[in-house]
Amino acid sequence: MEKSIIFFDVDGTLVVGGPREYIPDSAVRAIRSAREKGHLCYLCTGRSAAELYPFILDVGFDGVIGAGGSYVQIGEQMLYHHVIDGDSLRLLREYFDSHGFDYYLESNDGLFGSENLVPRLEHMLYGDWEHDPAARKRKEAGSDFIDQIRPIPDSPVPYNKASFLENPDIPWEEIERVFGDTFTIIRHTVPAFGENSGELTVPNSDKAYAIDTLIQHLGISRENTYAFGDGMNDALMIRYVAHGIAMGNAAPATKAVAQVVLVDSKFSHLPDVVARGRQVMANMERVASLFLVKTVYSALISLGVVLTQIPYPYLPRHITYIGALTIGAPAFILALAPNTRRYIPGFLKRVVHFALPGGLATALSVLLAAWVLPGIMGWDVSGSDADLVSLRATCAIILFVMGVFMLARVARPLRSWRGILVACFAAAGVIGACIPFVASFFALQLPTGRTLVATLVALAMAAVIFALCLFAVPKVWRIVEHRHAER
Repeated sequence: MEKSIIFFDVDGTLVVGGPREYIPDSAVRAIRSAREKGHLCYLCTGRSAAELYPFILDVGFDGVIGAGGSYVQIGEQMLYHHVIDGDSLRLLREYFDSHGFDYYLESNDGLFGSENLVPRLEHMLYGDWEHDPAARKRKEAGSDFIDQIRPIPDSPVPYNKASFLENPDIPWEEIERVFGDTFTIIRHTVPAFGENSGELTVPNSDKAYAIDTLIQHLGISRENTYAFGDGMNDALMIRYVAHGIAMGNAAPATKAVAQVVLVDSKFSHLPDVVARGRQVMANMERVASLFLVKTVYSALISLGVVLTQIPYPYLPRHITYIGALTIGAPAFILALAPNTRRYIPGFLKRVVHFALPGGLATALSVLLAAWVLPGIMGWDVSGSDADLVSLRATCAIILFVMGVFMLARVARPLRSWRGILVACFAAAGVIGACIPFVASFFALQLPTGRTLVATLVALAMAAVIFALCLFAVPKVWRIVEHRHAER
């Protein structure tokens, strides 16, 4: 099994927000299970190291892409670390301070906020704590995020990026004009900060760049990359990886580039989503196989009838009765059955491989009966309606038995309720033929005397043909594939 690498955004994806954040136990179990199976799990977050609290790191990750791609850490090794240079930092601070922006600078050693940042964040997170007792109680409980923000020091530290809150007086176009040549600008990364809020990072410090650098260093194929995210700063990551999954609360731009969009924003639901996806794909394969068998034998029987100018070997009402008991109703039940098989590429190829032997065997069994039995039994199927009814009744029985064979194949393993399912529908077909009203409505006829013997012989021959087709068709298929590959 090839090693895969999975990237997890933090805010809005992995962590449930609030003053005191947490990661659901189901998400913790899923990540640890993935690592136990040999896959790599990395955080890929806009947060810097100072915001990666112990409850996050204790989950167990192989490394971190932090500050929106500003640094990449493999275990304890720093692969790279991009920081804001002195001139860019000076431009940033002078503009934000002179225009009344609330902002904070992120480093791996801490968060450093502007003068009025903390009071504004407290009102956003807690509410009107000065007048509302409930809000005051929330403030007294504190916040992991707000509690660690410190004033910006006079002597600069290595800053990874800057995050700023919306200033209603400054349009977004002005932000782009001022900083577009100096920083990578990502808009609206934290919805609570306002529509025109965002973050400034060192150029070439986005999540997609970081992932590309990391997987080249690790020697992992891009085809084996997965990512979960929700924010605007996740859009490049989701688009870059081979399998991008957006949360239900994701930004429209992120959903637009994702291969899968979850119906809600709880990562803890993902194991259930995966389980349901496996069930749908695996059961769809079973159902598709049944229906394709019918398509194959119907086409071959029609072709045989046209080429040999014989009466059609069964009535439309026969196929309605047989199809309902060997395809329609069982397929409905099998489609809803539990199935934990992982998705395996090659859906169409497997379905065709399954359907061809069964469809060919069914068509040959019915056509041989239609060609041979009239001569053996002395039936005049062209001039006698009674003889034609007998032939069609016999062919319908053959068709029903072959349908039960195919149902048994697709329902395996049979040492469970699936075996009971096959037995019940086989019994239902026999019992229905014994009920006068049902037999009359569907033109069913149980054979007797010489016809019964001929039917049993035909069924035995059908079983032999079925076994031969199961053996021969796959071998022919492999020979054709081999010759095609050699060309």
